[in-house]
Parts: sequence; C-alpha cells; structure tokens
Amino acid sequence: MLLGREGQQVNHKRAHRIYREAGLALRRKKRKHCVRLGTPLGIYTETSQEWALNFVHDAVASGRSIRILNVIDAYTRESLAMEVDTSFAGLRDTRVLDQIIAERGLPRAIRCDNGPELTSRRFLAWALDRKIYLVHIQPGSQNRTHV
Repeated sequence: MLLGREGQQVNHKRAHRIYREAGLALRRKKRKHCVRLGTPLGIYTETSQEWALNFVHDAVASGRSIRILNVIDAYTRESLAMEVDTSFAGLRDTRVLDQIIAERGLPRAIRCDNGPELTSRRFLAWALDRKIYLVHIQPGSQNRTHV
C-alpha cells in the first residue's frame, strides 16, 4: 500500500518478494471449513424403515466410466438393487426405486447424499408424492449411505 501511494506500480508478486526480503511474516488466509454435525444412524427395528442410496464410480477395461446405483435396506443390510449404467438421471433412479417398491412396499425414509440425481426436482417430487422422507447426509460426512 505504501509503495502504491508513492506512485510505484506494485503487483502481488513484487509485494511478496519485498516482504520476504525484509524478513516480514505474511498474513495467510485460513481455509474455511464446513461445519459438519455428526448425526448418529437410526436404530432400525424392521425392514423398509430406511433405505440407503449411493452411487459408486468405476471404469471398464476400455476406459469408459460407469456408475452403479446401490440401494440397501438399513435394517437387514440386504442389497435391494445394483443398477449399472454410464449415467443416471432422476427418472432412472425413480424407475429403479418403483420396481423395488412394487416388490417390497414403500420405505419410510431414504438416506442419500446431495448428488444432482438425488436432489433433482423430479426425485424430490417423486418422494413427496409417495410420502417418503428423504434424509440427505452432509457433504463429506462419515455418515455415508452404505451400511
């Protein structure tokens, strides 16, 4: 700031070099961290109380990436579906869930992350129509959707 007032052109690199040469300490900005609240997993007493949805990414031998939609019953820890495709849209997610619901009935809640497929208007409207409570975990949380 002082050099700028004197009429000298100063960019951040020159200011940094002058600070270092003078032996001054630079103020460094601290990273802002997300505040994450730990929420314990529920205690389940019967099947279909809560299903957990999660996407897993992988690649095939040709290098093409694939995604796997996993649906797990939180009480029995049984895999209800493993749908594999190169991409998933909200309509595809709901179609897979409708197939499981036709076999097993409605869950009370679905636990999932905040991915775009699981926060889309179509998916949220689908859950609202069926009166399924959506439990979105916090980003980066250890309270993952797999059990």
